[in-house]
Amino acid sequence: MKIENLKKSKIFYIIIFIVIIVFGITYYFNYYKNSPTYRVNTFLNSFKSNIQQQRDVDGIFDMIYFKVHSPQLDENRKDGYKHLIIENYDILYKKKLESDIYAFKISMNESYDGKNFENNVYDIFTIKQYNKWFIALGVHNVPDDILEKYEDLQKMLEEEKKDDTILLPGEFVLGG
Repeated sequence: MKIENLKKSKIFYIIIFIVIIVFGITYYFNYYKNSPTYRVNTFLNSFKSNIQQQRDVDGIFDMIYFKVHSPQLDENRKDGYKHLIIENYDILYKKKLESDIYAFKISMNESYDGKNFENNVYDIFTIKQYNKWFIALGVHNVPDDILEKYEDLQKMLEEEKKDDTILLPGEFVLGG
């Protein structure tokens, strides 16, 4: 009688273990991999490699949403992404503004030559466009239709326009 109960409890625990594993895999592939946080981590981790020649610059570029495009500007951006190295980064905060936009404040130790690293803090956004998450580097790259819905973002954009130390679209590589 006891051996039979032991076998039943073993089977019960194996079934529970399998259910937990299946739930974890489902969560990872259906939720986390399609989340704004995953997009930010994927984007920033793509710059952590010191082997810049092996970097998929076009893949990085495809993750980003820009309001302003031109062939020369896009080539300058890609060249900057080819040389950028992020030694480490921290997501200081993440805030859900709506189902289609999240705000992140990122602190990162970055360099373009691999030697002179400096710590900078950026406001970046993940926006959902065409059923895919994109990175908007700075509030000035948030699409107008989304920007119109959020008074706080409009205020941030106005502050950027007033501050002559902040470069706006086309003026710098990472956020341009």
